Parts: sequence; structure tokens; C-alpha cells
Amino acid sequence: MANPDHTNPDRPNFPLSVDSKHKATVLRLFTVAQPHMRAFHITWIFYFCSFISTFTAAPLLPIIRDNLNLTATEIGNTGIASISGAVFARVVMGSACDIQKALLSATNLLEIVPAVAALIKAWNAIACLLLLGWLSVDLVKNKHASQVA
Repeated sequence: MANPDHTNPDRPNFPLSVDSKHKATVLRLFTVAQPHMRAFHITWIFYFCSFISTFTAAPLLPIIRDNLNLTATEIGNTGIASISGAVFARVVMGSACDIQKALLSATNLLEIVPAVAALIKAWNAIACLLLLGWLSVDLVKNKHASQVA
């Protein structure tokens, strides 16, 4: 056990060995030990989703354009909506990370994912790319979490 002093109730007992600030001193990738490894795995999953949502639309634009019969003006508007959504969402996520924990803010962000799926089915390209821009704010959460730690 990481905490051999079971008689002291003020000192938490973690399944991983920790330092004086309760930060894990070992990295065991194939466990989901709370809270350290669970937070690690949730963070890399969020980062992967953010990376995919940020860089997926551009290479798929010719296919999206043909399937949705978008004009050049509509394509320009989708780009503006995506960037505007990302900027707005990053400001909101930065404020949320200051008010509540970064991981809790990122978990609240998952509420947007069903809306993105619904808009993809409705074929509204501008609103879809606006919400995909919102999903890129996980980068703000990662930056905040690395500075606070």
C-alpha cells in the first residue's frame, strides 16, 4: 500500500505511491486507480477527442461540400462559424476552469457531443462546425490543469 500509516485519518490512502502534495510518483498505464490514473486516462481521451474534432473538418471539406451541396459562400460561413465558436468557447472554458476544477469543466463539455451528432444528422453544416469549434476547448483545460499542477 502507498500509505502504510493507516492510523492517521488526516492522511488519505491512495492505491499509488504519492509525494507530500499527494501527486502520484509512479505511472501505471494499465490501471484506473482513483484518482490519479483515472484523471490521467480521462485527460488523454478528452485531448484525443479535441484533436480529432479540431482537425477533421478541413480534409473532409470536399466530401462535405459535395454531399451537402454547399456554395463557396456557405463554405466561408462555416469556417467563420467554426473559428468564432472556438474563440467563444475558449473564453468560456477558461472562466469555467478558474471557477471550478478543470476536469469538471471538461466533463460538462461532454454535454455538447449529442448536439453535434444531432446537427450532423440534420445536415446543418454551419451549426455543426460551430459546435466542433466548441469541442476544441479541451486544449484550454489541459493548459489550465498543467499550470495549476
